[in-house]
Amino acid sequence: DNQRLMMVVYEAPKSLKSFLDNFSSLYNFEVGFFTPELDINLFQQVLEVNTGTKLDNAGKVKASRIVLDKNSKAVIEITSIKNVFDSLDKLISSRNYYIDKLATSISISGYVVGFEVSKGCNLKLCNEHMNLILPSLKEALLKQ
Repeated sequence: DNQRLMMVVYEAPKSLKSFLDNFSSLYNFEVGFFTPELDINLFQQVLEVNTGTKLDNAGKVKASRIVLDKNSKAVIEITSIKNVFDSLDKLISSRNYYIDKLATSISISGYVVGFEVSKGCNLKLCNEHMNLILPSLKEALLKQ
């Protein structure tokens, strides 16, 4: 049986892991408990495909794992009034990097939805727009 279910618990209490361990052993379930790490580059691609539009005014990005030389790596946080990715590309050019946090907006069905997402799957946005962003977030997590 290849059925797998994903459960998301917001603001989980510290005792949740031990509860799930006991619950799964009692009912003979296989349960994995972890904090997911979101590939924000993949999430951005999935969101843009699902909505048919590009991100607007990416105002803040935190990038890490930027290799400067064989002895040094860097973390950079950039804030911009235009597109932060233009500034990031100018600064680090062809180096590989990993996005830790992104604050941006996107136009979906006539609404401008501003949000912030982090690699730890923390998502900040208005509750009324949650259903516009969550499907892409779930899809990106499942594709990783």
